Amino acid sequence: EVQGPRQRGVIASVKDSYGFIEGEESDDRIFFHFSEISDRGHRIERGDCVEFSIGQDRSSGKTSACEIDMLRSGSVVLEEVLEGRFEGVVEKELRGSRVQEATGGIIRLKPVQGEEDRVLSFMGVDLDDFRYRPAEGDVVEVTVVVSKKRQTKKARKVVFVAPGGGGREQGVISAVKESFGFIECADRSARLFFHFTEMVDRRHEPRAGDEVEFNVQPSDRHGQDNAARVTVLPKGTVSFETEEEGRFRGKVTQEIRAPSNRNRNRQGKGGPPEKPSGRIALEPVDKPADKPENASVVEGSAPEDPAEQLQASSPLGRVSVKGPKSVGFDKSSFGDGCTTGLIAGDIVEMTLMTDKRTKQQRATNIALVAENPTRERGVVCGVRDLIASVRGAERGGRLTFHCYNSLRSSPGDDFEVSVGDSVEFTVMSNSGLCRVDVLERGTVVLDEQLEGRRRGRVTDLVVAKQDQWSRGKESSKMHSGGTIVMLEEEEEEATMALQFRTSDLKNESTLDSRCLLAVGDVVEFDASKELRTGELTATAVELVEMDGSKRLQGTVNAVKDGYGFIKCVDRDTRVFFHFSQQMNSSGEPSYGTEVEFNCDSSDQKGETANRVKILPRGSVVFEIPVEGRFRGTVSAEAKKHMSSKGFGQRPEFQIVPGTILVDADEIQPLLPDFAKPQLAAQEKLVSDPLDQAFEEQHREATAPEDQDGAAAAPEQEEGAAAEEQEAAAKDSSEGEAAVCAKFSLRFRPDEVADRAVPYVGDEVEFSVMVTKRNGSLVAKDVVATPKPGTVGSVRGRQGFIKHHGLNERGEQTVLETFFYTDDVHDKVQLKGGDEVEFVVTFDTRSKSARCVNVVRTKEAPESVRPERTRMQLQKKSVAGGFKQSKGPNEDGSVGFVKGQFGRMRCYDVVLEVNESEVEVEAEPPAEESI
Repeated sequence: EVQGPRQRGVIASVKDSYGFIEGEESDDRIFFHFSEISDRGHRIERGDCVEFSIGQDRSSGKTSACEIDMLRSGSVVLEEVLEGRFEGVVEKELRGSRVQEATGGIIRLKPVQGEEDRVLSFMGVDLDDFRYRPAEGDVVEVTVVVSKKRQTKKARKVVFVAPGGGGREQGVISAVKESFGFIECADRSARLFFHFTEMVDRRHEPRAGDEVEFNVQPSDRHGQDNAARVTVLPKGTVSFETEEEGRFRGKVTQEIRAPSNRNRNRQGKGGPPEKPSGRIALEPVDKPADKPENASVVEGSAPEDPAEQLQASSPLGRVSVKGPKSVGFDKSSFGDGCTTGLIAGDIVEMTLMTDKRTKQQRATNIALVAENPTRERGVVCGVRDLIASVRGAERGGRLTFHCYNSLRSSPGDDFEVSVGDSVEFTVMSNSGLCRVDVLERGTVVLDEQLEGRRRGRVTDLVVAKQDQWSRGKESSKMHSGGTIVMLEEEEEEATMALQFRTSDLKNESTLDSRCLLAVGDVVEFDASKELRTGELTATAVELVEMDGSKRLQGTVNAVKDGYGFIKCVDRDTRVFFHFSQQMNSSGEPSYGTEVEFNCDSSDQKGETANRVKILPRGSVVFEIPVEGRFRGTVSAEAKKHMSSKGFGQRPEFQIVPGTILVDADEIQPLLPDFAKPQLAAQEKLVSDPLDQAFEEQHREATAPEDQDGAAAAPEQEEGAAAEEQEAAAKDSSEGEAAVCAKFSLRFRPDEVADRAVPYVGDEVEFSVMVTKRNGSLVAKDVVATPKPGTVGSVRGRQGFIKHHGLNERGEQTVLETFFYTDDVHDKVQLKGGDEVEFVVTFDTRSKSARCVNVVRTKEAPESVRPERTRMQLQKKSVAGGFKQSKGPNEDGSVGFVKGQFGRMRCYDVVLEVNESEVEVEAEPPAEESI
C-alpha cells in the first residue's frame, strides 16, 4: 500500500536481488527489491539516482521503496564534495569479514595550519581499491564530503599511501609454502611467520629471497610473534650487516678448511649449512711519525721487516680495534688485491662487517699485503693423476700438492712436474704444499747414491692407508713400504736392514705396485744414503724371485664379472681372486687357465688369491702317475645318467664312479710316501674263493663247443677236472682260508677307452694316478679286457654274440649282445658259430649294450647242407591253376591268356630243375576250366 508523496534518493548499496536507497529527506536507508524497478533492463549500481514511493507490506507491516524510476546521473545530490585531497591516519580499522560490507572505520586527518584535527568515518564501500584494506596506523589519502541533511563530514575514495603503526622491521623471505611463509629478520636472530593475506600488495606473489618490510604482532593462537602488513622492497634495500669505518690489518692464522662433521649441516637447527672458512688475527696499526720525503736509512741500522715497511708506508691512520681478536673469512671475502689463496702467516688488509643479529664480525674485501716468508725446498718423488709427492730437505715424511692448483711456475708453463724435479714451496698448517716453484733440476740434493746393485729379502711390509686410488679395494692387501734385509752373495745371510717405499719399485707387471711384493721375496735394489739423517734406503727395487714356499698352483675353475675362483692343487677348497690381482694379464682369464698365486687368509670372508701369475699350459699337475700298467677286476660299475633339478630347468648328466679291485702288494712298492697312508685306508681283505668264482665264469664263457653246438669232448672234461683237483689240492696245502689283501680304485666312465662299459667281474687294465691334494689313488686310461663269445647269428649289418655274464639280478647266465658288422676288426665276414673277442659299450642311439672291437679268434667250420629229395625239387603243375603273369619271355615259353581276372600266367611248358635230368611236363589246362 503506497503512502505519501514520491521521493528522490541515491542507491546506497546493492546486494544480490535487493538494495538500500538513501533519500534526500529521510535519515534512514530504505529497503527495495529489484522487482520494484520499472526499467528491468537497467543494471542497478551504487550511486544511481532514483525516484520512488514508500509502500507498506500488509502481512509484515514493514515499509520499503516501490515504483522505482531511474533518473539521470547527478540529478540528486546528497553530499557536497570539498576541494582537494586530504591525508590522514587510520585510528580504527573496519569491522567485517568482507571489505565491501565492513563498517565502523575512523580516519584522523593531519592538522592544517589554523585548523584542528578532524575525525572522519568511512566504510568498506568508501575504499578506492578493495584489495588494500587499511589497518590501524596506516597513512591514507581521502576525499572529504559534507552531508546536506546532517551537515556531517565523511571520507570517500580512501586510498592507501603507506603502512604505519611504528615498529617497522626489515627482512628477507626465507621459505614459502602454499599460503604462508617465513621471514628472516635483519635486525635480530629470529624467523617470523606470515600469511599471504598480510601482504599489502595482494597482486604480488611472495617468493623466497624477496626483501620485505613488516610489522610485528603477537599471534592469537600460539602467542608467538608474526609478521603483518608486509610490503615488498626493492632489491638491495635490506642489509644484515653494517660496515665498520676504515681498513684493518691482520695475520692469517688458519687457512680456509671444511667445517667438522658435527657443524657441517645446521639446516635442521634453525640455520643454513656452515661454509668452509678461515681465521685472521687482528692487530692494531698506528700511524708512524712524520718523516721527510727525502729521508734515507741510517748506515749501520738494522733493516726493517717487510711487513713493518708496508705498515709504515700505508696511508692508514690510527685504528682502534674493538671486538674479537680474530675474525672469520671465506672464499667470497677476497677483493681485487688478493688473487691467490691465503695461508697461515700471510699479512692482509680487510674491511670488517658486523652482523646486526649476532654482533659477530667477519672480514671482507681482503687484500694480500705480504706472503708468508717461510720457504722450504725438496725433490719430487712421485706423480699420479696431477698429485705430486715431495721429499723435503728439512723435514721427514712425504708432502703432496696438486699440480694445477698449487704450482705457480714451471719450466714449460704447462703446470706439470716429473719425478726428480727440484721445487721450492710453502707448507700449510694441514701439511699440504702451496705456492710451488719448480727450480732447475739438480738444485736440491737429498741422497748420496751408493755404487752397485744389491740383493736382499723382504722381511716386513707396512699396510697403506686408504686413499682415492684404493677406493673399493681391500686395504690389508695394499702396502706403502717395508723392510729389506741385505744378503751376502756367498753365505746368503742377513747383514743390514733397509727401508723402502712402494713408489720406488720397478713394476713392469699389470699389478698395482702396492700389491707387488710379499714377505720372503728376493729383490734387487740400489742403496742410497740420506744426507739429512744418514740412514740407508733402498731405491729402484726390482722383484727377482718370489718365495716359492708360499706359492700355490691351480686352474681357473669359474669366471664371473670381474672375479673368479681357482681350483687348488694342494687343497680341496676353491680360492677367490679378483682380476686386478693378475701380474701378467689384465683381461678376463678363460676357464682352465693354469695359474700360480699367493693365498691370503687374513680376510674374514675366506681365503683370497693375490699376485696371480698365468703359467704355460701343462705347468700345473694335479695328479702324479705311478709307473707301469696294472690289472684288476671291476667291483662296481661306473654309470652316467640324466637328472633334472626341477621343473623348467635344464637336465644335467650325473656321473657315478665305479671301483676296481687290485692287489695291494703289486702297487704298494711303487707309491710315494705321502700316498701310502691313503692306500692303507682303501685296503680291504678279499678271499680267494671270490677270485676263483671269477675264473670259473671266465672258463665257462670260453669253453669250446663242437660243430653241433654240444659241449666239449669227455676227454677234455676229464683233463680239466684233473687240473682243478690239482689246483684245489695245492690251495688246501697252503691253507683252507687263504686271504689276500686288496684295495679299490675309483674310475670314471669317461676314463674308459673306446667308450667301453666294464661290468662287475670284468677284468680291466689301467694306470694309477696319485692325487696331490689328499694322496688318494684313482684309475686312469682304463682299458677293458676283451671278452670271449660266440657269434649267434648275422643278418645284414647287425648280429648277436652269445657270452657269459651277470643279469640284472646278479646271476650268472648267457647273454646276447648285438653288434654292427662295421665294428668287426679287418672287416671280416662273421657267421654263426665263430669264436670272437669283443668289448661291451653303451650305444646311445639304441639305449642298450653293444659289442665293439670284435676280433675273430676261431672260425667255425663250414656246415654241409643235406641233399634235397626228388619230391622237394619236383614242381607239379596244378590243373586249371593260374598265376599272375609277369610278362612273356623272349623265347615265347610263357604266354598270356584272356581270363576273367585279367592277364594270368599259364604253366604249359616243361621245367628243368636242378640239372639232374628231372623233367616235369605240365599238362595243358582244359578248355572248360579256361
